[in-house]
Amino acid sequence: MKVGIDLGTTNSAVAYIDPQEAADADYPPVHTLLIEQQVDAHHSAALRTLPSFLYLGEERIAGAWAREQGALLP
Repeated sequence: MKVGIDLGTTNSAVAYIDPQEAADADYPPVHTLLIEQQVDAHHSAALRTLPSFLYLGEERIAGAWAREQGALLP
C-alpha cells in the first residue's frame, strides 16, 4: 500500500494507491481517504479533506464544523 499524507496549514488529506490495482497499470488510480467529521450540530459526514480548525466553545469541535463555527463566532 502506498500512502500520501498532506498535513496542510488549512486542510489535511490522505490518498493511497492499492497495490492490486497498480500491479499492471502504467497509471494506477489514486484514491482519497474520506475522513468522517462533524459537519453541524447533529450530523457527521465523510469528506475528502479535514479542515485544520479547532473550535473551543461549550464543546471542542474539529474539522468542517469548527471552521464554520469559528467564522460565525470568532
